[in-house]
Amino acid sequence: MTIQELAENGKDILDNLAIAVSICDLSGNFVTMNRAYEQLFGIHRKDYIGRHVSTRNTSDEKSFHMMVLNTKQEYSGAKFLTTKSHNRYSIWAEAKPLFYQGEMLGSIVTLIDFERANKMINEMSETKQIISDSLVTDSKYSFSSIITNSDMMKSTLETAKVLALTPVTVLLRGESGTGKEMFAHAIHNASTRRGKPFLRVNCASIAESLLESILFGYTGNAFTGAKKGGQVGLFEAANHGTLFLDEIGDISSSLQVKLLRVLQEHEIVRVGDVKPIPIDVRIISATNVNLEEKMAQGAFREDLYYRLSIFPIYIPPLRERHGDIRLLAEMFVEKAAHEYSKNISEIDESYYKELERHSWPGNIRELENAIVRSVLICQSQRLTSQDFLLRSTPYKANTPSHLPDKPVESYDAQFSAWEADVCRTAYEASGRNKTRAAKALDISVRSFFNKARKYDID
Repeated sequence: MTIQELAENGKDILDNLAIAVSICDLSGNFVTMNRAYEQLFGIHRKDYIGRHVSTRNTSDEKSFHMMVLNTKQEYSGAKFLTTKSHNRYSIWAEAKPLFYQGEMLGSIVTLIDFERANKMINEMSETKQIISDSLVTDSKYSFSSIITNSDMMKSTLETAKVLALTPVTVLLRGESGTGKEMFAHAIHNASTRRGKPFLRVNCASIAESLLESILFGYTGNAFTGAKKGGQVGLFEAANHGTLFLDEIGDISSSLQVKLLRVLQEHEIVRVGDVKPIPIDVRIISATNVNLEEKMAQGAFREDLYYRLSIFPIYIPPLRERHGDIRLLAEMFVEKAAHEYSKNISEIDESYYKELERHSWPGNIRELENAIVRSVLICQSQRLTSQDFLLRSTPYKANTPSHLPDKPVESYDAQFSAWEADVCRTAYEASGRNKTRAAKALDISVRSFFNKARKYDID
């Protein structure tokens, strides 16, 4: 086999690597270079393949290849390289002779940009944490957990119960806060996959670069610092079980293509690999966006839409669930009173009327938050209209009559102190679980991880 044939056979693998790779023949002419190499130096491989390594005008890289070709020995070390745009990179280089069946065919050099590698290690650390948090997710709700007096909601529940017994892919649709995740849990618990893994991921809360590795996993050579043996993604971890993809309408075009392949071929490919891995996973997805509108705008693939929505389930908003506000209020009051050790046993009609006057755009989630606030401020055993607060009343400080004894801290310093305290409190209250803390604060997981690093929360 020639070195050209060897390079051509490995082209797909090399292009999936995050490290820059170049290969030369025995004469020192470039045979190939991968996509990461093009990105690092801002060049096109077609301009250099077949030309001598010296034409790249990077003396260090030339010396890597020529040293190997002249000595047939391996070489490694830290160097500075200058790109075409005159940027200088601190890199780690490894150069090795390339053998096939005992015959030396040329040399291969790998270049690792320290700055990019550190960034990827940090991101993959976050990926590992998110995957780890997702792996311990239990399916904790059943259909009996969803209470209603609404005929519309009862009809939705009956449809979901029927679909739970089939292997069909389900798309849950409805406004934010209507209980789509509860339905996903319940469908899994009522299916033949009950007892198998139930994993979830919020596609909108994670950066695209992380989401791909979280879903598909990565190989041990996908990037510098990658876990030896690679990392299993959520698709593999959920094998024979259910994967709940929340906020599916927010995934990027490139991920839409890969998800479509999963649905069509029932297999995934890890980041940094070309080998397909068969999987058996039921996918339940959810969205609160108008997918039809996104398709018309070209932001969501039509073929993926029809694969996901073989049977869509519409979960009605609270304002359409007549009679449910009182039923849910009773449950939330009892739950909050127990959680916060409050002795509240009655709900006055005036309080119910306040609840029923509101349209609840935030749906069940907003209703529960409002009731928690009412329970916390209530000073008796009976909730009345006086205890009803849609949101906290802004605090207004009195104008100081004299200057403080010490200088007032800057706005940024005061804000940072407040933010650190809020994040630390949420982290401890969530059992020191960063993913759950992010959910409790209603911010993205990535944002919370960044704040945790900033304020040394661990």
